[in-house]
Amino acid sequence: MNTSQKMFLLAVEEMSFTKAAKRAYITQQALSDHIRKLEQEYQASLFERKPHLALTPAGLALHKNLLEIQLLENNIRTEIQDISGGIRGDLKLGINSSRAQNMLPDIFSDYHRQFPHVTCSIYSDDTDALSRLLAKGNLDLFIGVNATTNQEFHAIPITNDRVFLIISKGLIRKLGLDLSEKEIYYRKNGVPAGVLGKLPVVQNYSISTLNQMIETYADFHGIRLNPILRVSNYSTQLGLCSLQQAAAFFPSFMIPDVLRYNAASAPEESLCIFSLEGLTETLRINCIYRKNAYLPFYMTRFIELFREHSCRYQQQVSDALPELYSQGLI
Repeated sequence: MNTSQKMFLLAVEEMSFTKAAKRAYITQQALSDHIRKLEQEYQASLFERKPHLALTPAGLALHKNLLEIQLLENNIRTEIQDISGGIRGDLKLGINSSRAQNMLPDIFSDYHRQFPHVTCSIYSDDTDALSRLLAKGNLDLFIGVNATTNQEFHAIPITNDRVFLIISKGLIRKLGLDLSEKEIYYRKNGVPAGVLGKLPVVQNYSISTLNQMIETYADFHGIRLNPILRVSNYSTQLGLCSLQQAAAFFPSFMIPDVLRYNAASAPEESLCIFSLEGLTETLRINCIYRKNAYLPFYMTRFIELFREHSCRYQQQVSDALPELYSQGLI
């Protein structure tokens, strides 16, 4: 792509000539000249200037095709580097912050040993935001949770995360709940939905896929949850659980952290891990990239490593909670 086309894409991304010019380290007049040059070349207006900046139908068409050209140019560059034997490049990955914090250190340690000349850039956000970044070409791939179908994306299944209720034995005693003596029963059959209405809980933000799943489950059973804090960081939630302040809902990949906490705690202060009665829905974890994108070996290998580590986490949960495993709840 030529410079004017690149400036056009930048202007569309910012929807502001001023902000786009600032990012490109040029004057606003210089950026406007690039846009005007394109409008003269294509003999069409690309932007509506009033009442606010917006793409015209011609601008929309140009934007769509330039994104395809950008993808093609990236594919050419990456494939030639791959063919020439270079296992070097840049990997732009999108992933949820808690999953990144919990899993990426181990994965990256393995990955960096195999690809010491690949630079990784991590973008943390929710699945919807990461989908938009991928569509704009700002990511190579992302780890999505229950990502909606997009005809322009390809999804590789990674794993399915079950959701568990985490509650300290101290909070069980404090609330006078009849759970401790029936722990094995509840592990096998799941905590009845009615118990949730008696618990203070810490939840993810409302837009979280896991949060929406739990809210739907509670609504189905006519339960009103009692959230005392919303924070989409599982380490923070684990801290509140350990302080006997609240219960929380954790996906499978966080259970090893709970097990490590229990191993370092007195038995009477440990955290209980329960399934929820009747909750069979899982979180679908996929690695998602654009369909026409060329994936060099260092990207496909990252996907393989992520799947391997995810399976390892699931196995840790299965080994630690055989009652749930035997009932098909993991």
